[in-house]
Amino acid sequence: MFDQQYQTIRKSFASLRRDGVRHRDIADKLGISEGELIAAHAGVAIDAGAIETRDSPLQAVRLRAEWPGIIGAIEPLGEVMALTRNAHCVHEKSGVYRGASHSERVGLVLGGAIDLRIFYRQWAHGFAVRETTDQGVQRSLQFFDAAGAAIHKIFLRPERKRRTRTSTSPRSATPGRPCATPTSSSVC
Repeated sequence: MFDQQYQTIRKSFASLRRDGVRHRDIADKLGISEGELIAAHAGVAIDAGAIETRDSPLQAVRLRAEWPGIIGAIEPLGEVMALTRNAHCVHEKSGVYRGASHSERVGLVLGGAIDLRIFYRQWAHGFAVRETTDQGVQRSLQFFDAAGAAIHKIFLRPERKRRTRTSTSPRSATPGRPCATPTSSSVC
């Protein structure tokens, strides 16, 4: 049952992306959260033949909830684009995640252009995302709250794409199904 729902979400996503619709707007059109949209692509491997690129240009790997460790491992990737948005504001900043540290449930990134205070208690789900676009492959790390609302995203710059494997190593990935139900009030 869920496999069919996930496949429907993936096909709708692919169709709407071809029309240039953004992830957030696709999720709205489908009546699901953005986190659920990404979760429907978790575990789908184009390379393994599980789905063809024409069916969905997006792959996602669910990350373990080891947020401070993941953020601390971003620095070696070099310059990235940090994105935080809500319905009223978008904040994009390019730079290096230098000097990441944490104390209990609060993280800090204090190094040059990227200056963040991160409150991990709101972070519930994270994904390493790979999307094939007309401009090439776009890799990102995307983090969501328990309701599937996007909290923070980190996009690799084109020259850093090959180094993404550091962020999606088996120690930070969680195997298994994308979520219990693609239309639940929480992502998993």
